[in-house]
Amino acid sequence: MSRGVGIVSLAGLILLCAATGAPAAAQSGPLQLDDFTWTFSGDPSGSATVGADTLHIVGPAFDQCTTSELFAWLTTTAPTAGKVSAHYFFDNQDLGFGWWEAEDPVFVVNGVMTKVGPGDIYSTWEGDVSFLVQAGDSFGFGETSLDCMFGPGVLDVSAFSFTPEVWQDLGQGLAGTYGVPPLVGIGKLEAGTPYTLSVVDALEFAPAWLVLGVAQLGAPFKGGVLVPDPAPPSALLLFNTGPNGRVILTGTWPAGVPVGTTLYLQYWFGDPAGPKGFSASNALSATTP
Repeated sequence: MSRGVGIVSLAGLILLCAATGAPAAAQSGPLQLDDFTWTFSGDPSGSATVGADTLHIVGPAFDQCTTSELFAWLTTTAPTAGKVSAHYFFDNQDLGFGWWEAEDPVFVVNGVMTKVGPGDIYSTWEGDVSFLVQAGDSFGFGETSLDCMFGPGVLDVSAFSFTPEVWQDLGQGLAGTYGVPPLVGIGKLEAGTPYTLSVVDALEFAPAWLVLGVAQLGAPFKGGVLVPDPAPPSALLLFNTGPNGRVILTGTWPAGVPVGTTLYLQYWFGDPAGPKGFSASNALSATTP
């Protein structure tokens, strides 16, 4: 079981680390269009413009007859895992005479298109779109066409937002007696809301150090990788695992943590089965929405 003094002080240490080490790149709420760099790709007869709050994408021009689908899209790169949301207004400027005039709005992740709307749109469609991405994914919006005549499909993307995922599993665990002890975070990380930080399957009755930092170090340590940077501002809390090899911390997320602040957490355990007498949990990042 964990030591009470650690539970009592954890919320205060979170606030202290965040207040003294808030990253320069912290964002105020979800990211918007102008927080990203957008790149056009697809059929050269298509085009796109990026406005202050709208992406305007024009599909392949008429008379681009082909037996395979053409596409036009704007893409960017996800800085972290998160949810992408947007509003679509799609106008197929064909005259609607037959299947060969079908156009479809899409979203794309890592080059894979997903059609949205009712399918094979012959006039206009309007609706909301959302999907999940991981850090480093290429994602974007556009249209695809199997079009032999008349006008292109035109897509306007508005109300865009990118909401970072609150908890992310960064891996880098180090196996001990029972393998890698999994660390899980639960909670919205909004002021006054409950959170839980739980690690299980560590060695029973073993010392457990929780490393909490505002940056990643990613350095070799005791045969594994120490993910949080222990340099100030940081925190190091000592607990003892219980008879089930667990440490479970619960509390209320403190007020005053700046929006967009990311904290990094990882447990290290004394464990003779580890390569240098230690095992470690996977690391987590926690980003305030």
